[in-house]
Amino acid sequence: SEQRSTFQDGDGTTAAVSSAAAFGLPPGSHELAYHAEDRLGNREAGTALQVVVDALAPETAYAVAGTSAEAAGALFMRLGSTFIITASDLNVSTAPASGTARLDVAVNGATASFSGGRAELALAEGARLVEWTAVDRVGNVSLARQTTVYVDGAAPHTTATVAGAGFLDAQGRLVIAAASTLTLTAVDQASGGETITWSIDGAPAVSSGSPAALAFAAGVSTLSYRAADRLGNAEPVRELIVAVDTSAPRIAVLSPVAGAPRCQGRVDSAPVTGPADPSSELREVVSAAEERFERWRKLGGATLAIPLGVAAWAGTGDGPQGRL
Repeated sequence: SEQRSTFQDGDGTTAAVSSAAAFGLPPGSHELAYHAEDRLGNREAGTALQVVVDALAPETAYAVAGTSAEAAGALFMRLGSTFIITASDLNVSTAPASGTARLDVAVNGATASFSGGRAELALAEGARLVEWTAVDRVGNVSLARQTTVYVDGAAPHTTATVAGAGFLDAQGRLVIAAASTLTLTAVDQASGGETITWSIDGAPAVSSGSPAALAFAAGVSTLSYRAADRLGNAEPVRELIVAVDTSAPRIAVLSPVAGAPRCQGRVDSAPVTGPADPSSELREVVSAAEERFERWRKLGGATLAIPLGVAAWAGTGDGPQGRL
């Protein structure tokens, strides 16, 4: 005998189909009650079944576990942080959806699949293009998404420059004039947002953006400084000894001694000792072929024998107060 099946949806819709026929249901949650009956009226006991037709693809999102920042529309992540992708399959009406089966992910073209709705990525330093889709248990595929993540593990580099007179002496000290200014400039090749922190002679640290212009009191000071980028990558603390020289150089004439007759004209040689201040200079005036020119010579406390042809000192005997 011919067999027929009768289906009744939860909304009251009833359909009778032949035993071999197939039928579809619209998206949503359905409570089906069904039974089969032959032409003689023999009927099986009714059966109830909930059917959820899931036509919705999962939705995805990403986040960073660790340190990250956005600047100029770009996402920066500190090296060692984790890039996390999640997928959620939305409910169908009041019924649960099929759920996320997997995430398909590519990083700079290298692909990988992650079961379920979560993928955790440890990204190498540099620019990383991350692409992904999510697939639920009935084959619905989410929209393809992508983002570029700039992974930064490098600290900024700080340089110190002097506006005005200044030089590094033999001990590595920075010797500057009172009117000179020391500027610290930090450069970061990735995330940027440089902040410079410094302290002078152990005083409470001060922070500012880059560049930072510093002024120093007369004398010798110890400057400690370092820079960090917007992700917290920081360079090691660096130190610089800064000597602000406000004293003019003095020249001591050792010959003739105090009380000696006034000396004029040319001499073969005469010892002259420069001041102990290594920043001092002695101007040496030389006559050659009736032309005069000047030459500066660093003394730094050393003794200089003045060569033949140098205009000698002028003084009486009141002490070493002569001049060249």
